[in-house]
Amino acid sequence: MGATVLYYAWAISAPAYAISVLHAPAAGALWAGVAAQVIFLIVLPLWGMVSDRIGRKPVLLTALVGLVLLSYPLNAILGPSPWSLFVAMSIALVFLGAFSSIGPAVYAEIFPTRIRAIGLAVPYSIAVALFGGTAPYLQTYFASRGMTSTFVWYGVVLGLLSGLVVLTLPETKGIDLRDKSVGAHGLRKSLRTAAA
Repeated sequence: MGATVLYYAWAISAPAYAISVLHAPAAGALWAGVAAQVIFLIVLPLWGMVSDRIGRKPVLLTALVGLVLLSYPLNAILGPSPWSLFVAMSIALVFLGAFSSIGPAVYAEIFPTRIRAIGLAVPYSIAVALFGGTAPYLQTYFASRGMTSTFVWYGVVLGLLSGLVVLTLPETKGIDLRDKSVGAHGLRKSLRTAAA
């Protein structure tokens, strides 16, 4: 939920928000968004390499803690200047890259092989539709009511909830998950074997 809302707010709707709410010039805002997305593409493999080295959980927590702590400062940076949009989006997308680079692998690793596709597809699709799909509308709605901080708090609270969920996940770095068809018992056995 949290990563999805923050992703949609910064990666998808930030240029449109800057144009419609902050009155940034359309061409400049769109080019600022493109430039920030290039930075996002560059950091994705870097975060993947960091995850392979230190583990999934530290990278996911870095993303969520960084975004939660920077939500207000990044929103304060935003203004009618395309440059301010580029800076805020770029910083947000560096942290979002940590989540986006390994999120699909982490989601898949949660489920046993025999139910991995359906176990991943259904909850993920529902979460993206309910939280990500509505994020741009909520952001614009609250801004039109002069309640910009309400949407920021919404993202912060969901980011914190997502962080709590990440804390409950097993670390799967270096564990062979191909034979996870036995479910959670098999994962616990793999974790014990890896720890030994």
